Amino acid sequence: HPGEWTIHRRLESVRVPASEVLRIYKPKRAGQIRGVPVGVSTHNDLRDLSEYRDAERIRKKIAACFSVFVTDSADPMPGQKPGDGGYQIERVEPGMIEYLAPGQEVQFGTPPTAEGFGDYMGTELRGVASGFGVTYEDLTGDYSQVNFSSGRMGHIRFQKVVKLWQQNTVIPSLCNPVLQRFLDMLVISGAISAGVDELEVTWTLPSREMISPVEETKALKDQIRLGVKPWQDAVRESGQDPEVVLEKLAQDRGSFDSKKLILDCDPTQTDGQGQTPTRLKPAPAGKTTAATGASG
Repeated sequence: HPGEWTIHRRLESVRVPASEVLRIYKPKRAGQIRGVPVGVSTHNDLRDLSEYRDAERIRKKIAACFSVFVTDSADPMPGQKPGDGGYQIERVEPGMIEYLAPGQEVQFGTPPTAEGFGDYMGTELRGVASGFGVTYEDLTGDYSQVNFSSGRMGHIRFQKVVKLWQQNTVIPSLCNPVLQRFLDMLVISGAISAGVDELEVTWTLPSREMISPVEETKALKDQIRLGVKPWQDAVRESGQDPEVVLEKLAQDRGSFDSKKLILDCDPTQTDGQGQTPTRLKPAPAGKTTAATGASG
């Protein structure tokens, strides 16, 4: 907050060279040098929605102010005007009992009822969610109107939008420039030699939570076995580094072999149902068999 460290910091703007600033935005047209805020098309709608919600809240508060007003039927004293001797009522409160001067009366306005508040808010918030490129459920946390299928469809669509944002905006505009600056600092400090421009870098994105782990894992395994998806890509999608995973798998294999353990998680030793694959079974004495089957 600007006012928290006023002793050690000045509340004055400081100019920063453009070369030291990274502009993270999604270009909409050629030659664009400034970004458009996310959800800018809904900013006016959000303001109107906030004012509507405040008005509805005040209407409910007024309706909850059940009050009693007592009027004296006696005539005013000679020379006394109606309302003299009292004070102006500026607000009403729940359970209030107010005595009025002779000749005073209270009249309440009848504000129009606002039915369908929840439906209207839901409709407007769905438009806001569309403007921000997210689902209504992610924006509001309201999952009362979805089932598993519709929730899964919305989740998949949202994940595609996030992936495009990561690959086409965050990595080119943020990650790559930061990496280049980091490498330049390493060269200047002498930690590495020059000529790092040919360095190949692969970015591992954060993992995506599975909605149905059993079904999605099976589909992922089938894609790898069919050769339509590399194993390394599947590992990166889980948010891990393939080289680190291979190293850990090799360590686990060495530990299993040293203890003479055969676990069902090892596809080279079992077929997933706890049985030894056909290619690993010893052939009967005096017979030869052709090895069939493949490891998972």
